[in-house]
Amino acid sequence: MSEKPNIVQVEFFLVDTNPSRTLSEVEGEAQSRARGGAQIKECVRFYDDGAIVDVIKRAQRAHERSSALWQKYARAGYFRRILVNSGRKYEEIVRKGLRDRARELCVSRIEKLARTTKELAIERAGHSFTMARPNELHELVESIKKSNGMWFFVFKPNTLTSDTNTMLAHSM
Repeated sequence: MSEKPNIVQVEFFLVDTNPSRTLSEVEGEAQSRARGGAQIKECVRFYDDGAIVDVIKRAQRAHERSSALWQKYARAGYFRRILVNSGRKYEEIVRKGLRDRARELCVSRIEKLARTTKELAIERAGHSFTMARPNELHELVESIKKSNGMWFFVFKPNTLTSDTNTMLAHSM
């Protein structure tokens, strides 16, 4: 008997969250999109074969190592800070690379699911999930390709539309 796969939930942010932008610029764009009836994010759930979950867990571990180094940095002397800071920067580069890889895997997986199956759930108003309708899949794929930032959540096996999930990992 095969084991049910984990669920991956990805929140794709459609507002430009580039770090060079100020918070008021991001907020202004979000409010402008909301007034115009455009979405601020797309939230999708699907089953994973293990590849995406592995990358997300590795990104989470890199973030935890970076955070631990940040704690050491605060207590370190001058020369130790130089070493700790280079280690922290390395972990952040690793994390960014893993998040970029997870994004590529998610987008390609969603594209495949949009073409071949109905195993794709979308967040609706009120934060509930329903299975994606065929007529909204093309627009969904196009909008996530244009997304800027994303948050990843991995849940234990369950139904895609469940409101009660147990989190295994996340990366924000």
